[in-house]
Parts: sequence; structure tokens; C-alpha cells
Amino acid sequence: MNFNIENCEYKVKYKCHLEWKNLKETKDSEIRFCNECNKNVYRCETSEDIEKHINLNNCIAVEKSDEQLMGVIIPPDPPD
Repeated sequence: MNFNIENCEYKVKYKCHLEWKNLKETKDSEIRFCNECNKNVYRCETSEDIEKHINLNNCIAVEKSDEQLMGVIIPPDPPD
């Protein structure tokens, strides 16, 4: 998984310090469980995945270039 999010106006509400590889595996290879926040974390590989889980207020894991982002992302404030 290696893609860039371009023209992204979303904001990071919470950036997790943990790593995907250290989260508890589940039956679904795209979902891991975080024992620290007691929530599922969803690995997102497409813009559609990201949008879906942002709208559901889920924790996500995204790889962008050589870095990993894990946490909760929120949409930008609506225009005035």
C-alpha cells in the first residue's frame, strides 16, 4: 500500500503513535484492533476507503509515500 492523498483538506483530529504492524490482528486483514483506545482501525488503500471511514468516524491507517498515518481524520469546516 503506497499512495498519496492529493488536494486533501481533511484535518487530523488524533494522530496515533502506534504502528499498524503492532495492532492486534482480526479475521479481516484490513482491520486491526487497538488495545489502547479499544477501537478497530481500518486500513485504507483508496480515496474511497478513506472517505467512507472518515464519514463513519473510524480510526484509519494510511500509508503516504514512506510514512504511515494512523488516527482519526475529520472533514474540513464547512465554508461560511
